[in-house]
Amino acid sequence: IFTIGPAIASLDSSFVADVHLPLLGGAASAAIAANAFLSTRMTNEVDLASTAMPHVTLYLTEWMCDPQEHACKDPVNDALSGAVYDLATQICSVEVGAPYAAGQFAMLNVTLSSCLQFASDSIVNETYSLAVPNQSVPSWVDSLPEPERSEKIADVKKYGSPNVFSQFQPHVTIGWASNASAVAAAVAALSFEPVTFSAEIVALGTTGDHGTVLRGQDLARFNLSDLRGGCHYPTPTACDADNVTRGGCIWCDVVDRKPFCTTRVDARSHPPPPEPPFMCDWGDSSLRSMWTP
Repeated sequence: IFTIGPAIASLDSSFVADVHLPLLGGAASAAIAANAFLSTRMTNEVDLASTAMPHVTLYLTEWMCDPQEHACKDPVNDALSGAVYDLATQICSVEVGAPYAAGQFAMLNVTLSSCLQFASDSIVNETYSLAVPNQSVPSWVDSLPEPERSEKIADVKKYGSPNVFSQFQPHVTIGWASNASAVAAAVAALSFEPVTFSAEIVALGTTGDHGTVLRGQDLARFNLSDLRGGCHYPTPTACDADNVTRGGCIWCDVVDRKPFCTTRVDARSHPPPPEPPFMCDWGDSSLRSMWTP
């Protein structure tokens, strides 16, 4: 269900990465075209055609780096691999709409649907304990009116991001220039027809300047469609009761990941402990087997 990208270079204590939905199909093409148009009207430092990936951020923060881990990203990957099971319970259609200027940024509005809010909330809840605590508040937050300013400050201190939960404001960045007036004029000249895409991919992306996610440098990618139509039950009782789907379902528990339902075929592919400790309800005893029989 996911692929792992290159290891992050060794850092003393932290790294920044963006959990996001990459735009797909026509939505990606439309965002790239809008970005190219803006580049004809202003000095655009965002290049979606070759450098950056058009995306909707679900959770962007600075993550702690444990020097005892093989790679800094590993604990985040493990937490995300559990969260995506929740996201796979629904198919989320994401609508990308009208362009707008936000200071030096040019953005496309993204409709805040219930499924998109759920996706962000689930990711944050599963992973925020791995974020660096008490992060610095971005300077732009100080200019916001109350109570928005105080709410974002509290979110930064607890979750490491001003854009989570009630403050989640999905968008697609399509441009940045130092001249805010030029940004506003370029956006005003941009015509953009709303477009939708299905949120089938969740990725952990390497970040660039101006809120970008670097193209081709994802640290992990999770395909939600691979999880649908298979063993996906919220409780061990329901999971273990299905002995038909793809050869039968089984409830399993892996260290550093919340318990989950998977197929018996997939469960047998996991290595025996201790890499990692892995237990499944095989049903042949009152105790869980530490590895597949």
